[in-house]
Amino acid sequence: MSFANVSPMNLNGAGGQLLLDATSTPATSSLTLGDDGLAADGWSQVAGDGGFETTRFRGFSQLLLVGGDGSETIDQIGLDSATSLTNVFLLVETRMTFWAAGGDLSSDTIRVRSTPAGAAVSINTHGGDDLIQLFDAANTIDNLLAPVVATGGTGNDTLIVTDLGDVTATTCTHGDDD
Repeated sequence: MSFANVSPMNLNGAGGQLLLDATSTPATSSLTLGDDGLAADGWSQVAGDGGFETTRFRGFSQLLLVGGDGSETIDQIGLDSATSLTNVFLLVETRMTFWAAGGDLSSDTIRVRSTPAGAAVSINTHGGDDLIQLFDAANTIDNLLAPVVATGGTGNDTLIVTDLGDVTATTCTHGDDD
């Protein structure tokens, strides 16, 4: 689904994949993925600026959130605690280039602050000097309850894991394919 001149939507799925693509709204610089404000009802939402209308959704097993051209911030604040999602893909590319290397060379920021258990997150930054941040409001990673896999592309990408607010030891695994 691509967004241009639409109103806020509610999408109720029956499994399968949901593609939310901000490519057709070039003024979009910020996308926020989170709960819709009503706990444990299964509804999550993506809100954006620059013409991307708020979209509430539930009932899907996978979400592909595509930022599009130019520099943007994708911020996964969380998901509804009763989400049906098992995979979230956060991509900062256009719909035409997000499966190929290179493409958009803008610097982007992707933040993951919370993941419910069972809803793994995959990040792909492709081109540009991108920033990936993992933390929550308390400066811990205690709310990351599912795996987060980050794949960088061309450019100098930075991964920052902030756990300064945690008084107990936390173990996370970092792998480098280079």
